[in-house]
Amino acid sequence: MKITDIDTYLVYADRTKTASNPRGRIWLFVEVHTDEGILGVGEGGGWFYITEKAIKELKPSLVGENPCNIEKIWYRLSSALVGWGHYPTGSLQGGILSAIDIALWDIKGKISGRPVYDLLGGKFRERIQVYGHASTPERAQELIDRGYKSFKCGIDDGNVDTIRKLRDTVGYNVKIGLHAHGNFTPREAIQLGKKCERYEPMFFEEPVPPENADDLAKVAQAISIPIATGERFFNK
Repeated sequence: MKITDIDTYLVYADRTKTASNPRGRIWLFVEVHTDEGILGVGEGGGWFYITEKAIKELKPSLVGENPCNIEKIWYRLSSALVGWGHYPTGSLQGGILSAIDIALWDIKGKISGRPVYDLLGGKFRERIQVYGHASTPERAQELIDRGYKSFKCGIDDGNVDTIRKLRDTVGYNVKIGLHAHGNFTPREAIQLGKKCERYEPMFFEEPVPPENADDLAKVAQAISIPIATGERFFNK
């Protein structure tokens, strides 16, 4: 079996423009085609337009490869990115690699007739808790009315009033996480975390830039709120 083509699709989920999403919220999907008619579908995040362009540039290096050689292709992509001379990291690199990787696992699952989670070690649990996003009391109440028992709010502006107002609205039987997109220095994050402790957040996500593990550890040791990371974490 060989890869014959790769198609990309940009799908608008929300055309509302924000500072972090000036074009609106967009999803990037890829289709990896094979000469045996088996199609793999993947999704890539990050800077969607740039990620799509990068995948199109990388396509010639993937056509003709056996899609089942997932590790080989992952390293081929990584080497190609290094060869460009600037080695993109974070969400861009992750978007490129994950889009293709997911599609290849989809192909392997279809070949074997087994769900991908089975190929990756098996099912771990039957159900998982999900959470929504709410930074206003109105949105929080909307989620609660829909059955959500937890959500997270943005606190990257350093405004403790956000979680205070949310607690006043939903009480303490609902879990509330904080996300900061790595906006703070360790000192700022510690000061903010201590102010938020009384509102019992379930986690403080990326209080400092996630690539600096020492700073994350420093914040974790200074406050009682669990630290969350992984969305943008990478090793240099």
